[in-house]
Amino acid sequence: KNENDQQNELKINEKDEEIERLKSENDNLKAQTKEYMQQTMELTENLEKQQISFDNDNENLKKQMEEFEQREYDLMDNKNENDQQNELKINEKDEEIERLKSENDNLKAQTKEYMQQTMELTENLEKQQISFDNDNENLKKQMEEFEQREYDLMDNKNENDQQ
Repeated sequence: KNENDQQNELKINEKDEEIERLKSENDNLKAQTKEYMQQTMELTENLEKQQISFDNDNENLKKQMEEFEQREYDLMDNKNENDQQNELKINEKDEEIERLKSENDNLKAQTKEYMQQTMELTENLEKQQISFDNDNENLKKQMEEFEQREYDLMDNKNENDQQ
């Protein structure tokens, strides 16, 4: 019986030691768990704050992207409008050039026509001048002949009067 009691007591002591060891381990685990739980809560809080910050950054980036896209669209629209205005200006200039070329061609044709007429008129005037000069020469001769006849007649009359 004594030996049995001793063995039981030994077993009980071992069990008590096991219990103390497990209690100590449990206390340590509880402390670690509490510490990890605290760290988890802090990390969760930080992650939530980061998520809010990230969401805000994302929202700002979206707004910036929208603004950028709008500016890009406006620039493209403006560029297209400028291109259209430039194309219109170029077309207007081309039309003006064509109009001026046509006007120049017409003026050249008119100038050529007037030059031709001027040459013909000059030729005719020269012929008229020659004819006028000839007529003048003939008139002078006729006048001289007339004057000569008149002189002769007067001379003749004086001679007759004397006789």
